[in-house]
Amino acid sequence: MNTKSVLLVAVLWLCVPVRADAASIDWVGMNLGGGAQVFNPGAENAYGLTFTRAYAQGDLLLFNFRFARWYLTAVELHPVIWIGYVGGGSRAGLRLPLGGSHELRVGLFAGMDVVLFHINAWHPTLSLRPHLQYVYSTRIGSVGVGIDGLLNFHMRSSMRGHDGNTADVPAGLYGVGFYLRWTVGRTQL
Repeated sequence: MNTKSVLLVAVLWLCVPVRADAASIDWVGMNLGGGAQVFNPGAENAYGLTFTRAYAQGDLLLFNFRFARWYLTAVELHPVIWIGYVGGGSRAGLRLPLGGSHELRVGLFAGMDVVLFHINAWHPTLSLRPHLQYVYSTRIGSVGVGIDGLLNFHMRSSMRGHDGNTADVPAGLYGVGFYLRWTVGRTQL
C-alpha cells in the first residue's frame, strides 16, 4: 500500500461516524435511463413557450464509496452532448439497509450542468437532484434502480440563441428521471 492509499483510507476513516466494517469502493459504474423536463415555466419572451421535453440519461459514475450508514459517488459525469446535458458533480446520502444485500439510498446530487435550451443555445445551470435508489450489492459491485427529482437553476437571466434572437431565461427548470444503475470493481477498504 503506498502513502496516498494510506492517506485516503485515513481521511475516510475519520469522516465515518461509526466504524464501517463493510466499507468498500466501486471504481466505475453508470446510470442509464430517462425522464421528462419542464422548460420555461411562466414564459414571457419572444418565444412565449412552456413545454415538456423527454430526455435520455447516461451518467458515468467514478469512485463510489460505501460505508455503514452513508455513501458517496465522488465523481458523476454527464458526458453525452446529444442528450442535452454536459457536466458533473457528486452524489451522497444515507444507506437504509433492508436486510442481506438489499438497501435503499436517499440522497442528493449536486453539481453543474450545461443544458441545451429550447432556442438552440447551451447555458450553465446549478443542478440539484434529490434521489431515491434501490440497490442490490454483490461481491463485485451493485445493480439497482433509481428516481431523481431534477432541479436546475440557471446562472444567467437572458441569452442569445444560434438563430440571433434573445430570450429571457427562467429561474429554473424541473423534472423527474428514472434509471437503472450498476457499478463494478469492488474493493474493500
